[in-house]
Amino acid sequence: MILLTLSVFTITIAVATLLPLWRNPHWSVRIFDFPRLQLTILVVLLVIAQLFLLDLNRPLSWVLILVAVGALGAQLWWILPYTAIWPKEVKDAPTTSPERAFAILTSNVLTHNRNAEALLALVEEQVPSMHALVELNSGERVRVHFVHPAPPSPTENDESTERDAELVIVGRRVAESDEPVIVTGDLNDVAWSATTRLFRKVSGLLDPRVGRGFYSTFHADYRLLRWPLDHLFHSHHFTLASITRLPYIGSDHFPLLTRVVFAPTRGQNQEPLRPDDDDRSWAQEIAQSESATKEDVP
Repeated sequence: MILLTLSVFTITIAVATLLPLWRNPHWSVRIFDFPRLQLTILVVLLVIAQLFLLDLNRPLSWVLILVAVGALGAQLWWILPYTAIWPKEVKDAPTTSPERAFAILTSNVLTHNRNAEALLALVEEQVPSMHALVELNSGERVRVHFVHPAPPSPTENDESTERDAELVIVGRRVAESDEPVIVTGDLNDVAWSATTRLFRKVSGLLDPRVGRGFYSTFHADYRLLRWPLDHLFHSHHFTLASITRLPYIGSDHFPLLTRVVFAPTRGQNQEPLRPDDDDRSWAQEIAQSESATKEDVP
């Protein structure tokens, strides 16, 4: 009975690990992009249970252990960049000169949330300098895209194609520009998913969370079911002063406050992810599936 139970758990974990590698946009596949941290914890517990409960003299026991360890390695490959042991993709800002520093408060307030006072208090306390700002105090102009594509789910979109296409065309648009760029919002996608990585490759933008932490903003009501859905990406012109998940405001998302500093000289050696031919082909396929082009982006 123990062998059967652990075999079922091992197969389930293996399927949940491998399924997101399939580029099928249906929500029933894409949903497994999200709980990689939770699956990592489960597979660690599974390996411990296997080592203590299985008969290690049986070859099948070692097959199950190796499958579980392989799943653990695969999950860690996706999430380790969002831990402090990974090199930072964005440099720390050595100074927060008010002339070149500004803050962006990203918050999905939830349609039926009427607790406006909590959000307004955070805005007043944190004093974000950008709501739809395109010019810094020092005169430099910054192009900002605020995005909130619909998620793949049984209640909204059966597939992630609309979300993915929006990210691709925004990424293509900003990649054409040499000006400072920021893209922020609730992307309804996790930081480590293949589609978010594709956006980073296509756009050439940097993720300040890499090497720092998850900064999981959703779901605010369920501590064990949280992942990073609210994002801020920026061009090499910026370095990071701070990034902070703010307190609960009555929404299912925590607000995210990011302070960046315009420092093009210091930031010029920051390396984004680079696309290969397969990435470009996949991006083209996604955009064509929704008849979307970069010209659709202002």
